[in-house]
Amino acid sequence: MLFTKRLLWIYLTIGVLVFVLSQCSDLNKKKTADIRGPQYADPKSCVKCHSSVNETFSETSHFHTSSEVTDLKEFPKADNTFAFNDSLKVIIEERDNKMYQVAYSNNKEIEAHRFDIAFGSGEKAKTYAWWEQNSLFQLPLTYYKSVNKWTNSPGFPEDRIHFQRAIISRCFECHSSFAETKIVKTGTLSVSEEIVKGAAIYGIDCQRCHGAAANHVAFHEENPEENAPKYIQQINKLSRQQKIDMCAVCHSGNDKLTQKSTFAFAPGDTLSEYYYPQYTRSTKEPDVHGNQYGMLASSACFIKSEMDCSSCHNTHVTEKNNPALFAQRCNTCHNTDAHPLLPDIGAASLTNNCIDCHMPVQPSKLITFQLAGKTHKTPYLLRSHKIAVYPEETQKILSYLQSK
Repeated sequence: MLFTKRLLWIYLTIGVLVFVLSQCSDLNKKKTADIRGPQYADPKSCVKCHSSVNETFSETSHFHTSSEVTDLKEFPKADNTFAFNDSLKVIIEERDNKMYQVAYSNNKEIEAHRFDIAFGSGEKAKTYAWWEQNSLFQLPLTYYKSVNKWTNSPGFPEDRIHFQRAIISRCFECHSSFAETKIVKTGTLSVSEEIVKGAAIYGIDCQRCHGAAANHVAFHEENPEENAPKYIQQINKLSRQQKIDMCAVCHSGNDKLTQKSTFAFAPGDTLSEYYYPQYTRSTKEPDVHGNQYGMLASSACFIKSEMDCSSCHNTHVTEKNNPALFAQRCNTCHNTDAHPLLPDIGAASLTNNCIDCHMPVQPSKLITFQLAGKTHKTPYLLRSHKIAVYPEETQKILSYLQSK
């Protein structure tokens, strides 16, 4: 009898412990509203104190650099048929309130996949991907805003429809705030990476640039009268290189081999520690796509001053297509009164547009696209971040102004 009572108490004790521990686990889950871990704050908590910044940032290209495709109202309105030739084509079709890229050969459907994820803000272009379990693949057609057309996705074959180009975590590291991955065994001696479907934070959010903020939020919720930011890295107190490294995480090209995921990068970190060392110096010119830091670093303005990316860019607001605004920032260091082309261009033009002459739009050497029915490739145009004198561009501007 005594043994039975003791056994009963043991079972009761174990039951209570299991219940208590499960409640603790549930509480931890409730507190951890961000899939990156408990050191990250609920993304909504940033809005409480920084609503105006959140409002403007939510309109930027960074915020929209990736997303789930859910709203058909936001879908590009363009010719929905891309013909490779007389017999082979891809058509954008709506099926069951979802959008699909459907491949046809001699008017017979051969493959169809749904638009699941968009990469790119759409300010210049958007490319798309489809899920197959925990694998993500790029769709064959990409939308380019400048021509308002669907094109063959960059790097895809010119004469056939390709649905199997894998999108890996390295793509997410610049086009999202987080993506959970896992390594799966695919053979006796082989493994592959999978993106965990449903475990991604699309777009660039506050904590991707400012660092994990759970302690910061907790402190200021408990101490609302404290205005000085606590437990968060203050960007204006970082060194010049530390500020640059924050942007260079995604804007220094993709030709280096990473030692660890750049999702772990936090403000104040040294970016070079995330890559394997390069013992030979690259002779390649930085490309206008993806390597803005490489181009800027070769500019006399950068070399002869203490400028960093934030000298010209305010990442919390949209500043695209505003040459006068950037000209004002150029003029904080440069005296337009001494400009050699002042008699030809006039003071107004000089003070309202510096970048079209000194940071012109140039073709990418890495990215081109193919229009329907064409065999040649059209270059992808982006603004150069190498600040320099471009005689041909200057002559174009002069000719344009003189013809007005």
